[in-house]
Amino acid sequence: MQNRVWLVSLGVIGALAIGMLCLFVHHERQKLQRIEQATVRARLEDQRLREKEAKLEAERRAVEAKLEEERQAIRAKQKEEQRKVELLRGKLNAGVFRNALSKVGGASRLVSAADVNPAVPRELKIVVTAQWFYQPEAVRKELATNLWSLWARIEEPERPDSARISIVTPSGTEVGGSRVWAGSLIWVE
Repeated sequence: MQNRVWLVSLGVIGALAIGMLCLFVHHERQKLQRIEQATVRARLEDQRLREKEAKLEAERRAVEAKLEEERQAIRAKQKEEQRKVELLRGKLNAGVFRNALSKVGGASRLVSAADVNPAVPRELKIVVTAQWFYQPEAVRKELATNLWSLWARIEEPERPDSARISIVTPSGTEVGGSRVWAGSLIWVE
């Protein structure tokens, strides 16, 4: 009988142990599931944060690109305005040049027109008459140098070599003027 009691006791203890082991396994499985769920939530949150950061970065880049476009547009507008101011200044100075030239006797026989070059506002385009070509080359060079000197004093008194002239025929063929390196380096045909 005692053996039976022992066996029953052992059976009960075994059943209790198995029951407790099952509870422990069940508890550990729930714990593992909670950990896995927390990991999945953390990964999803991480992914959402990365997506949000990527979206913010894309927006930041778009804003920077737009700002850069606006800056470039402003610089282009300023450059265009500066070119217009230089052109207007050149036209006014060309008027002063024509006025001064009209006071020189015989100048109208050699020069028919003078105006600023729209492409290069500091360059004066001087249109010469056919009488220009009847002058010897040395005289033409001296006349061209004097024309440049007058223009340089009007256009750029502080930096005369930045003032340029271009001497052309009525058909537009260039027959003299300033060289590329300096306005004072005059050539004539």
